[in-house]
Amino acid sequence: MKFPHRALALAILAILGLLMLAAAPVRALAAPTPAITCRLGAWFVSVHDINAAEGTFKADFWMWSVCPERELNPLESLEFLNAAETEEGLDATLQRGGKWWSTRKISGVFRQDFDLQNYPFDRQALEILVEEAVLDERSLRYVADSRNSGLDPGVKAPGWRLTGFRNTAGVAMHPTTFGDPSLPDGASYYATLRMEIVANRARLGNFVKATFVLYIAAILGLMCLALDVVDSELFLGRLAALGTGVFAVVLSFLSLEQLIGPHEGLYLLDQLHVVVLALIMLATGWSVLAFRLGNGPVDADRVRTWDARVSLGIVAAFVAANAILIGLAMVQG
Repeated sequence: MKFPHRALALAILAILGLLMLAAAPVRALAAPTPAITCRLGAWFVSVHDINAAEGTFKADFWMWSVCPERELNPLESLEFLNAAETEEGLDATLQRGGKWWSTRKISGVFRQDFDLQNYPFDRQALEILVEEAVLDERSLRYVADSRNSGLDPGVKAPGWRLTGFRNTAGVAMHPTTFGDPSLPDGASYYATLRMEIVANRARLGNFVKATFVLYIAAILGLMCLALDVVDSELFLGRLAALGTGVFAVVLSFLSLEQLIGPHEGLYLLDQLHVVVLALIMLATGWSVLAFRLGNGPVDADRVRTWDARVSLGIVAAFVAANAILIGLAMVQG
């Protein structure tokens, strides 16, 4: 009579053992302690020396962090990823409302990848990239203090209009653990902050400077189309003016690299030069053909009529091509 009770007891113990074994992995996979979150922001008091040719700009700004613990101060462990050089000072850390508020004044030169495809109608997002350099995301995460961040209303950048600011917190993945033995092999993650200053170039003055020689050459070439293409002396003057225009366009084209730096592809200024050069070459080819026709098998007056129409078409094509290219650049920015 005792056997069933003994069997029942053993069965209960076995079930309890299985339950304990099943619970053990759950405890092992329990979620780790959440990372501490710090709020970061910046207030820019100066943006200057924006140099597209060298790919740099300078900025002075106050940066701050608000953390729940005194031991954490991201301002002491962050890195400016695109900084060429920085100077930091005026540090302060104070307890405010149960949290720790740290501030620091930063001045630096920052590298920037300028997109000059639509120069001088370009719009740039001047970036300052910040990344946590010590604690990975398991220990520290950033939150952007967008409400208090921005540009001082008095900030002016010669040649530019600063029209906006935004900052965004995120996480950067690196395909390495940097040798950290506490991390699983393969990758590591660190908190980031991206600050962007929206800058629009002051367009009209830069455009005039960049295209002055080009349009002088274009106007010279177009004006010479009014010369009589059948008359020998005027025809030679027409060719001389067109040749001078070609020479001026080529010189202006070669100077573009000094203005916007080395680049691949055809930017707006390249396209405008190509249009003017193509139209001058077209005008030259037509002038030679018209001269031969007018002094050969075709009546001179008829050739003059053809010349007037072709010349008008060349002028119209010049105006239309420039309007389209410049209009697209202004829209795309």
